[in-house]
Amino acid sequence: MQKIDRFLAIILFLQSKRLVRAQELADYFQVSIRTVYRDINALCEAGVPIASEAGYGYSLVQGYQLPPIMFTEDEAASLMLGTYFVEQTSGDVHWKKNTDSARAKIISVLPEDKKDYLLRLKDFTAVFTSPNTNRAPDIADSTISTLHKSIVHRLLLTITYYAYTTGETTERQVEPLAMVFYGGIWHLIAYCRLRNDYRDFRTDRIHSFYTEETKYAPRPDFVLKDFLKDIFRVDNPHIVTVLFDKSVSRYASQKHHYGLIEEKILDNGIEMTFLVGSIEWFARWLVSYGNSVLYCEPQELRTKVLQIAGGIVENLSKAISIK
Repeated sequence: MQKIDRFLAIILFLQSKRLVRAQELADYFQVSIRTVYRDINALCEAGVPIASEAGYGYSLVQGYQLPPIMFTEDEAASLMLGTYFVEQTSGDVHWKKNTDSARAKIISVLPEDKKDYLLRLKDFTAVFTSPNTNRAPDIADSTISTLHKSIVHRLLLTITYYAYTTGETTERQVEPLAMVFYGGIWHLIAYCRLRNDYRDFRTDRIHSFYTEETKYAPRPDFVLKDFLKDIFRVDNPHIVTVLFDKSVSRYASQKHHYGLIEEKILDNGIEMTFLVGSIEWFARWLVSYGNSVLYCEPQELRTKVLQIAGGIVENLSKAISIK
């Protein structure tokens, strides 16, 4: 990146945040801290009002704004493709309407040549979720966007949540911290004051909620990346598929810590795909569901399940003969 381009990019970066550390700029632009200091000094000498707070970082003086800057073709295309992804994955009708509006605004500000480029791109672009993943369930208008606003403003939520594991519906006060899309559904990551711990709430199982006026204190110990690593931590992963009888689907589908990544409702049961670190470990868990397991793959998993089940039968037969 040329120096003049980096200067402009630094202003845009500062304009997008309240406070930016020098190290953050160095990491983003892949330059040294010394180069960042020189760039900031050069911008100040050129008349850009940059405030510096020792030990905290840099910020643009309030009120300073660059005039609107035109998107490049690639930038505009990236935003357009992002709106298509939102339409495919979001069950929030309100959010889908917003993507249509945002897309129209992006196109409207572009010059004719770039506008034609995007319109042609639209005719030859399609975005689909995984063919084995269920469509995101329909969720009440504006639910997802409201949850996002609660996270940004750190507002307490009171939710009525249905837990498949117990079959109970409970009212909980939670501190909303993040939203994550996986397994074909949006999940609210929050600190649950009922359980005094961080929890993963499927949004399609939140029956009702309301936002309180009370703000909760920041939780500096919560790091989304670390939380997700704990959920999806798998070494030497294996992809396995299991067809469960519908009678046990509500229990099996709760095992996200067992690596559940997809589930698909079929006429004869529920097909679940897991990402697991050990075939043997997973086979032993699978045996606990007995004849409610209708099918599983790969062959290695079937073989291991049969070995474990055969061992159980043999041991029980010996115990009966001894008596």
